[in-house]
Amino acid sequence: MWLIHTGTGNLREFVVDERPKEYAILSHCWTNNEVSHKQYQSQTHRDGYGFNKIQNCCRLASDQGIEWLWVDTCCIDKTSSSELAEAINSMFSWYEGASVCFVLLPDYDSTASTCENNLTRFSTNQSRSRQTKLHDSKWFTRGWTLQELLAPTKILFYDRNCVLFGCKRCLGPLLSAITKIDLEYLTKRKPLHFASIACRMSWASARSTTRIEDTAYALLGIFNVNMSLRYGEGIRAFARLQELILQRSDDDSLFAWRSTVRQDRYGLFAEHPVDFAFSANVVPIRRRSFPHTVTGRGVELFAP
Repeated sequence: MWLIHTGTGNLREFVVDERPKEYAILSHCWTNNEVSHKQYQSQTHRDGYGFNKIQNCCRLASDQGIEWLWVDTCCIDKTSSSELAEAINSMFSWYEGASVCFVLLPDYDSTASTCENNLTRFSTNQSRSRQTKLHDSKWFTRGWTLQELLAPTKILFYDRNCVLFGCKRCLGPLLSAITKIDLEYLTKRKPLHFASIACRMSWASARSTTRIEDTAYALLGIFNVNMSLRYGEGIRAFARLQELILQRSDDDSLFAWRSTVRQDRYGLFAEHPVDFAFSANVVPIRRRSFPHTVTGRGVELFAP
């Protein structure tokens, strides 16, 4: 795991078991001007938006007395397939283990700078236009940011001017309204596995990723599974994710979906999380018979 020293700006690699107990982590939407691991190491691209974003996060972490920072753009060497696979399979736990997660929203402008102000501001009728603007932020539409919202305990939200306008605790009701995720899961009063598989899938139904395969890879931590990366396989990645979930879980709500596209033939598994768009209220459907089996010919089901 690579981390940035918030004082010097230098990258350092840690064995996961030996990583610092305290580190900050960034959640954001990528732009065309991000700094890669190689570029950061070679100290190039130091005058663009991507590098300024990293510097701002170093400052925010340092102000809170946190010495280390993780940023997905430059703390993963994506030229190494093994390092990329480890990072994607570990990402939920990395966000979960962070002391604080900074969410940067460059497409949102706020006039308040404290959680207390926002708790009042978002509870009034006059705030509805601001709620709408926050709802329109791209951050709420991306596949990867779902786990980045759910995993950390402490999240601080910053607007386009890097002004703090709220935290996950004080903005909880608003975040729940925007994401359609029960507040108890956002605040960790209930562990995620209490929500049915279908319900968790519904949280991702309105989100998208640049690469088709990332639709599945971005959900690994939410379903507590590990998975090999096979970029180029397309929608097969989401089918593989469902196969792994089927093997690990006794919750048959995995099959509680309906296609949003009219087809002549349907398979057992959904093709995309959007097929679970109407499954938010589905409760776990516990299997009492023999476990289902994934074989080379398909899935072997045992009816009760």
